[in-house]
Amino acid sequence: MNLIKILEKKKIKIFIICRINSKRLPGKITKKILNLSLLEILIIRLAKKFGNQNIIICTSGKKNDFYSKIVKKYNIKIFYGDEKNIFKRISDASKKFKVNSFVRVTGDNPLTDPDTLAKMILIFIKKQLDYIYTNGLFPGLKTEVFSIKALNRCHSISEDPSSSEYLTYFFLRKSLFNIFCYKKKILKKEKNLSITIDTKQDFEDLKNLIKTKKDIFLTRLAIIKRLKRTKKKMIKKVIPLKTKFYNVRLKTDPKNLKFIKLKDFNL
Repeated sequence: MNLIKILEKKKIKIFIICRINSKRLPGKITKKILNLSLLEILIIRLAKKFGNQNIIICTSGKKNDFYSKIVKKYNIKIFYGDEKNIFKRISDASKKFKVNSFVRVTGDNPLTDPDTLAKMILIFIKKQLDYIYTNGLFPGLKTEVFSIKALNRCHSISEDPSSSEYLTYFFLRKSLFNIFCYKKKILKKEKNLSITIDTKQDFEDLKNLIKTKKDIFLTRLAIIKRLKRTKKKMIKKVIPLKTKFYNVRLKTDPKNLKFIKLKDFNL
């Protein structure tokens, strides 16, 4: 059975979590390269591997022309949901489209790695996981897979559902969820690389990568060869569960638990 059929049988969909009103680079998913918006580049890249019928744009706000044209052009689905509560937005979308599990892809990662994702999906199914992630890809290529059942559980015990933009942090509890890290060998050349689109310079870097339509399907190794290393970024050894920007505590957390140690999760 091919991968597209497996997704359909297991009721797994790819949710592209995005919004037009981004803060750091306003309207970034609408910015164009080769007359294609960043959102279109992501859709084309994913559809080749997983089929357009398995892709759902999961956004907030009201219906607008930008999304409507893309949905019609690529024959995919869309769901407009809660702006701040990502738990609720995804849960409501899963009910509408009868989804059991979902891949979380963000709109600011147009070069998400489909090959690694395909392997993660098969592991997720085989091990009957709640959540799978990878620590062997640099920012801009990574993605995750979640079960809707686990998402709803996490929603019900979260202290602040409006902080669910930081969905990963909520799930890093081995005692509560059946989670797995798909480890990929980190190559020396890819250390300190990033292709997440957060700033104008990030967008310019992406334009330098995508010169032709064929470049939309660049492999991880090809991207590594073309990207220049960024300044070394310090990786935090712990994630605080509560800051002035977010609160990813769960009602079941011990009262003295203030941080999640990243080394415990191979991030």
